[in-house]
Amino acid sequence: MKGSITTTRVVGTLLVLTMILALVVAPGRSPVTAEAGGGAVVDLVLLPQTQTVNVGDEFDITIEARCHGQKIHGVDVFLDFDPTYLEVVSITCGDTLDVPLLSDWDNAAGTVDYSAGKLLPPFPDHTFDVAVVTLRAKAATDSTSISFHHVSPRQTLAVFEGESVLRETIGATVTITAVVVPPRYTLTVTVDPEGSGTVSLSPEPDPVDGKYAAQTEVTLTAEPAAGYTFSHWSGHATGTDPVTTVTMDADKTVTAHFTAVVVL
Repeated sequence: MKGSITTTRVVGTLLVLTMILALVVAPGRSPVTAEAGGGAVVDLVLLPQTQTVNVGDEFDITIEARCHGQKIHGVDVFLDFDPTYLEVVSITCGDTLDVPLLSDWDNAAGTVDYSAGKLLPPFPDHTFDVAVVTLRAKAATDSTSISFHHVSPRQTLAVFEGESVLRETIGATVTITAVVVPPRYTLTVTVDPEGSGTVSLSPEPDPVDGKYAAQTEVTLTAEPAAGYTFSHWSGHATGTDPVTTVTMDADKTVTAHFTAVVVL
């Protein structure tokens, strides 16, 4: 499934932005140029770089730009992930690069394509969040990676004045654990003969599914009806005491036996 929070897919996004910048520079004003000693010093990093989630969890990956004093006009970020284990839920644009150009994802291909820039100074030269990608874990795995793509036409870039200033990209890895559902068991209680008494349970089973969590200790109390007396338990309970306890470590069946009172 593809997703997008833009209406049009823009090709050559940073090139378009650079052309716009050339048009908006005020007459007689020199374009902003890179700091002396700048160059390729900008890093794009996915945070957190490692994390552990459960199957079904939604979690965030932040795309962070570390500029180290180098101004930038914009970024093209292309990410790859394994769609066997992950799917994108949404992309939230950051505030610093305030002109979103592209925000697409394809959960069948396992790709995220994001681009944003800034038209007017001051241009960012600090560490800031480019965007936040929200993903959902689909299947368990010891490790699955989210990495930057660097091959054209999906080439990750950080640009200033039409020049690449990207130095390094650092991806992320995610461990996805299976959700272990603890077992739940059914306690079936019958009375013999029918109508000769009742059995109360403490605690009572879950009202939603009628079951007990594993290892729950259930107290059964037999109450004879008029004209009957309690005789004994059978099934997964034994004895002649009208109060007994069973531990729910499997589905269990208990029968309370009553005997009619003989009046002489």
